[in-house]
Amino acid sequence: MKKRFVATPSQNLTTEQAELQALIAESRNLSPQQALEGPFGPWTESPEMGQHLSRMGVFHRYNSCLNRQQIELAILVTAKFWRAKFEWWAHKPMAMAAGVPTDVIEAIHKGTLPIFPDARDAAIYHFVLELHEQHHLTTPIFERAAELLGQQGVIELVGLCGYYTTVSMTLNALEIGLPDGAEDPFPEPL
Repeated sequence: MKKRFVATPSQNLTTEQAELQALIAESRNLSPQQALEGPFGPWTESPEMGQHLSRMGVFHRYNSCLNRQQIELAILVTAKFWRAKFEWWAHKPMAMAAGVPTDVIEAIHKGTLPIFPDARDAAIYHFVLELHEQHHLTTPIFERAAELLGQQGVIELVGLCGYYTTVSMTLNALEIGLPDGAEDPFPEPL
């Protein structure tokens, strides 16, 4: 089967593409020669867009008012909604390391309602899920998130959902596969 995305060989990259590849590699603690996985290789094909998206990713990783556990929780809900295999594969261990409980991760994966020990996590889950599924937020879901996360937190959560929707859409549209030997988190057909 023909691949939808084949990375431009490093010797054929434009100056802008090579600079973006180096910037992404540095932000992810990769060697400059290492192939970029996930959405990052495709994003180097459009260096200006890729720069903006890369900066948005760095913001969400390092500068958000949301903590790492909250961010990873929202990413998993987004990855599950989009059935973005690579995104789930990459972020499940990050979520575990950030403190998202294993039973919460498994419930999200199975599509069942998780039990949250933390009210903020519950608010984030319901906010993200409803935003993806309904494309809108009911007043109680919005108000609960605003009460627990503040206005800045709600705005950054929307931005996080938008960013990881872009990531997921990139992965799905270009059929970015999992690394060799990785278990497919969503093997069943749609």
